[in-house]
Amino acid sequence: MNTKIFALLLIILFFFAFGCSAPVTEEPDKTSNKTNETIQQRNETTQPNTITKTEDNKLNTSPESTVDFDKIREEVIPSKGINLGIKWRDIGPRTVKSGALNLTKFEIIMKRNGKTLTTEQMQILQNGSNDYIIIDHDNSLFVLDVFWAFGLVSKNPVLESSPMTENMDFIPRFASTGGWPVGNVGGGELFASKKLVTLTDAQQKIVEEVAANTYRPCCNNPTSFPDCNHGMAALGLAEWMAYQNATKEEIYEALLAANSYWFPQTYLETAVYFELQNKSWNDIDPKEILSANYSSATGYYNTKQKIKDVPQLSTISGSCGA
Repeated sequence: MNTKIFALLLIILFFFAFGCSAPVTEEPDKTSNKTNETIQQRNETTQPNTITKTEDNKLNTSPESTVDFDKIREEVIPSKGINLGIKWRDIGPRTVKSGALNLTKFEIIMKRNGKTLTTEQMQILQNGSNDYIIIDHDNSLFVLDVFWAFGLVSKNPVLESSPMTENMDFIPRFASTGGWPVGNVGGGELFASKKLVTLTDAQQKIVEEVAANTYRPCCNNPTSFPDCNHGMAALGLAEWMAYQNATKEEIYEALLAANSYWFPQTYLETAVYFELQNKSWNDIDPKEILSANYSSATGYYNTKQKIKDVPQLSTISGSCGA
């Protein structure tokens, strides 16, 4: 009896272990096939590099986009560069002679940044040039450093009365002073030490107005508080333009061009934001774009929150200078 029961139990266990198991068959990898088809379709069709609006006014990228991103890029930082409307003249020799720019040190620093001073650039620094200043992707660092040196050493009321002078002992410690490595002496000693240009009252008023109303996205300070290299370069550019009788509107336009090449990510995204508002980049007053609302660190942050990241810009970099 016990033997029969034991045999029955073995049969039951065998049934549950093997009899109820359905045969396993491999299904075709539909996901893989779809992925391969999608990749093939993408390879066969060139999608436009564009952007569009969404219902929540966020940036979106898709093949059905309605705004041409490449077009915006050419408006903000054109590949051919932007003519700033003034000439180099003798800003190079003046700055070198002042001790603010040592050519040997400058060549070394440029090489460290992956750049080599061209024959034309050496001519600008040593002998001057009657060419107009054109800023582009290749020379934005050179333009930044030349005007950083000039703005730093130039004796101007904007610099002499800036918040930087509230504590004279601290002057050598700012990024725009202590961070300048290619002078014959330190940046603190160079600070507003040479009268490189003489401006009329009207010209000086223009410089002061522009400096008070323009910002850069690395901080919340106006150009009249040039504690960083970009601010000091912007002040130098404003002075040199006023010296050549540029109007304040022309200076705003030039500063926006310079900022755009120095901070391409910022201004491409800002242009996208305006595009979402149905405003073309070239139709907007440069003074408005350079205001704290858009060009300060806080202003740019607020703008960026209103759009999604632009994946096409992830590899764009600006010019930080020497």
